[in-house]
Formats: sequence, C-alpha cells, structure tokens
Amino acid sequence: MLMRYQGVIKTIPLCTNLLAACLVALLILTPPTSVSGWIFSALFCSAFIVIAGWSSAEVYRSRIGISDRGLQIRKGWSRTHRYRWDQVDHLQYIGWLQSFRIHFSDGKNITVPILMSDLKGLLEAVAIHLKRPQYINALDDFAASFGGK
Repeated sequence: MLMRYQGVIKTIPLCTNLLAACLVALLILTPPTSVSGWIFSALFCSAFIVIAGWSSAEVYRSRIGISDRGLQIRKGWSRTHRYRWDQVDHLQYIGWLQSFRIHFSDGKNITVPILMSDLKGLLEAVAIHLKRPQYINALDDFAASFGGK
C-alpha cells in the first residue's frame, strides 16, 4: 500500500510556483525606486520561492509505504526511512494540523496529513500491528474533530 497526495492537492505547488514567477516578473517590470524597496522585494520574492519549492517537494515527493513488515517513509527531499512496526511507539492526532503524527521509539516522528491517499489503510495497519493503548486516543481525537464520540 502506498500513501501519497492526490487530486486537487497537486495543484497547490503549481499555483505557488506560478505566483512566485509572477512576483519576479512584477519586480522586473516595475522595479522599486529605493534600496530599501529592493531589499524588501528581494526578501519577499526569495521567501515565496522557498515556500514554492518546499510545497513542491512535499506534495510530489512524499510517499509512505505500508506493509506487514513496517513503514517506508520519504518526506520532501529527505531520503527514505524504514521502520518496523515494533519501532512505532504511539500514534497521535493533531487537530489544528489535520494530521496524524507517528512517534517512533528512537525519538523521531513523522506527520501524516489526512489529505494523503489511503488513510484508511494506514489506520487499519496501525490497528493490526499496534496495541490498542498506542493508537486509541488518536482515533478518539480524530473522531471528535469530526463531531463523533
């Protein structure tokens, strides 16, 4: 099973890259008149280009592979990390991020947005391979955020 971003979410990096290009074009067509205007414009455009690059990496390169052996995780530009199910410490739901955070025994954690495909498969695998106290609070919080329980 492979989780990734799908559908309309894939248009977000396209829009941010297009907007960054428009900002650079606007800067070239109507240059600022003062040094402080140049500095502000350059910082603003640079920050927007960094955000566009980050969102592209996050949406197009993020993959979470789910198997009986464990998880294979690649987020953004980082390399693939492999974790066995016995290395998973617990699952947490973060409402303001609308995502699950998987905590591992080595202290690392990974955030899995609910916008990724096959969330049901991840939750089923967690229920199969983890003990109930490791994930039940996250599922209760997830249900509560949608008006359940």
